[in-house]
Amino acid sequence: MCHGAFMNNISEHSRRCRSSKRADRGSTRSLIIDAAGRVFAEKGFAKTTTREICQKAGVNSAAVNYYFGSKEGLYDEVLVEAHRQIISLDQMKTIMEDSAMSDEDKLRFVFSLVFRTAANASGLWGIKVLMRELAFPSAEFPRSLKDEILPKAKLMRGLMGRLVNAPADSVKAAHAAFLVMMPCAYLLLFSEKIRSSILPELAYREEMVRSMHAYTMAGLSALRG
Repeated sequence: MCHGAFMNNISEHSRRCRSSKRADRGSTRSLIIDAAGRVFAEKGFAKTTTREICQKAGVNSAAVNYYFGSKEGLYDEVLVEAHRQIISLDQMKTIMEDSAMSDEDKLRFVFSLVFRTAANASGLWGIKVLMRELAFPSAEFPRSLKDEILPKAKLMRGLMGRLVNAPADSVKAAHAAFLVMMPCAYLLLFSEKIRSSILPELAYREEMVRSMHAYTMAGLSALRG
């Protein structure tokens, strides 16, 4: 084998090793975040130890500090992932940037996603983590606020502004966004058992999406006037 071909093989092998290490690192981080989310959902931040998180993830006991710096740093990432489990920023961007959909259809699609997530909420640790966070806010909340909540809220305000014929940063658009987001929060944060006890008809998802969309559009029309 010539020297050039040999060196090329060495370079290719090194590239594959680096790529494999990056994939392993990402996989380990994801394992830890998922394990931590499940433990935080069950026990809360204060009663959870990094040792039990690592045991649940099946990784070395020093992995939390290695990948996240501290339990607080890990919780930071868990809160961001919890918001993504409901609806990610990428999903919101895809919806809002779809030129083939009208603004009314975009709103209906958001409602459909919310109902789909609510129907599967029992299997999502993110919902439980967020409920705990709302009840006992932590110092780590601003990170998820900056990375997930505010960008999604900005996109929603833009949509609401167009639907009420007002600037996205106007009070009217803010009121519209709040009035739309609160019913969605109810669906996501209250368990299916509670929802079905209070309003069992909410189980009919497609009918409820249509009703919620019609009701919201009528309210936005009133704000527009």
